[in-house]
Amino acid sequence: MNRARRRLVGGVAAAGGLAALGPAAPVFGQGQPIVLKGIIPYHPQNYLAQPLFILQRMLDERTKGQIRIQIVGGEEVVKALEQFDALRNGVVDISLGIASYYNGTVPEALAVQYNQKHLPADMRKNGYYDLIRQIHLEKGNVVYLANASGTPGRAFRLYTKKRVDKANLAGMKMRVSPVYTALVQGLGGTPVSMPPADVYSALERGVVDGFGWTYAGIMDYSFHEVCKFAIDPPFYSLNSAILMNRGSYDRLPAAAKTTMENIARDFENEVAAYYDKYISEEDARLQAKGVEKVVLPPAEAQKYLEVAYNGGWSDFLAKNPQNGPKLRALLS
Repeated sequence: MNRARRRLVGGVAAAGGLAALGPAAPVFGQGQPIVLKGIIPYHPQNYLAQPLFILQRMLDERTKGQIRIQIVGGEEVVKALEQFDALRNGVVDISLGIASYYNGTVPEALAVQYNQKHLPADMRKNGYYDLIRQIHLEKGNVVYLANASGTPGRAFRLYTKKRVDKANLAGMKMRVSPVYTALVQGLGGTPVSMPPADVYSALERGVVDGFGWTYAGIMDYSFHEVCKFAIDPPFYSLNSAILMNRGSYDRLPAAAKTTMENIARDFENEVAAYYDKYISEEDARLQAKGVEKVVLPPAEAQKYLEVAYNGGWSDFLAKNPQNGPKLRALLS
């Protein structure tokens, strides 16, 4: 039994003796519900963890409890970077997959991050969904069930200690993860890598002058106390998706598969609405805490976004010469 499976078994037992691992799915529509073991990569209160809870609710309501997701935990059960392996190995049936965490196996999954304008419904119509689903099957042996990224172009932004009115970070040191490196470098800033736990003290001591983060969530780390400006426009999209273990999906009866697929389509719209509402309210929450949203002038905003997306796509295409151009054409 590998580490992920041992942790999951322990977590399930600690949670109160949930269903044992490995049984085939019950027959749909004959009284016994189909129960899918699910896992999330974040704390359950994190706004980024909510898509799997949204799908859980939708399935319960629309199937009258015949298809259920039993969320067995998060990182305390299986570390975020190991959850994709736990999914494809059948330790769990369904997960909120974050492409940044499994792009070593399915590098093309990151393409959605550079989507600027296409809603999930658009991506189902233009061929992106079918292509990314096929790639996940071929490279990851998992089923890509639904996009969980929400409205495009509103996932991330930069936060600074001093006001920045231009698309220029010259002389500034910015804490980055790989998501922000191309943008910071393209704007003349100096990227500094460090874990989230070190960011507060680095800002406080002047080791960095700002940082990249998701649109919401900086108050979870109290960064608003030491960094007072949020640069607008935001950029990139989230790269999350609902993924299923291939065997678990294949064991579903035909009627259950159809139900899951139909609900997955509607789920994408619900997730977009959820994120739109949440991040729209975030600016008010930050303003109340003394953080000012600095809106760049139109010409500077255009330059800022061009640097972000050109740099992001350039790196992505270099790493994905076979499928990269196809994915960019579908998302551009």
